[in-house]
Amino acid sequence: MKKPPSMMAAPGFTLLELLLVITIIGVLSATLVLDFAGVKQRQELALIADQSVAMMQQARGEVGGGKVRRETAEDGTVETIFLCEGAYFEKGKAPLFVRGDYVGGACENFETESYGMPSGGAFASAIAVAELPVSKLWVLYSPPDGELVFYTENGEATTGDAVVHFEHKNELDMDLSVIISPVTNLATLSLGTDEE
Repeated sequence: MKKPPSMMAAPGFTLLELLLVITIIGVLSATLVLDFAGVKQRQELALIADQSVAMMQQARGEVGGGKVRRETAEDGTVETIFLCEGAYFEKGKAPLFVRGDYVGGACENFETESYGMPSGGAFASAIAVAELPVSKLWVLYSPPDGELVFYTENGEATTGDAVVHFEHKNELDMDLSVIISPVTNLATLSLGTDEE
């Protein structure tokens, strides 16, 4: 007796074949997820360095344009105070925008604020001025000519370039730095040994 067509055994997957396909899909998915996490961390690291350079460019433009703050005294007189602006770097933290008063030929009364987007797990891992390590660095453009001045926890630093290295708490093998030169008054990105 011949079986009706609906009762015939249909070709299909064996349990072993099904497990093999599921394993392959799992391995590919895990690889894509890990790769995506690495891309996100590298983007956060690039973002923190880009924002550092952007802070410096903004500060340079505003100080060069003669940005001031006006204060009214109790007697009604208005005092005009020129501003210093730039970036503040602290080891283990994300950079901040910094502003200070230009009084008597020096910057003082520093105030910091967030700048741009949050940097995720990226932070300043090492800071040096003239190849000497420091834990805190204020980089300010000062009026009237927009001269770049460095201040550390030990006072004003007058010579050499500043270098701020960045890393990500989960991506330690990427070398990304910002080099700030008082000679050219510029901040540039450096990836490894090649400048961008």
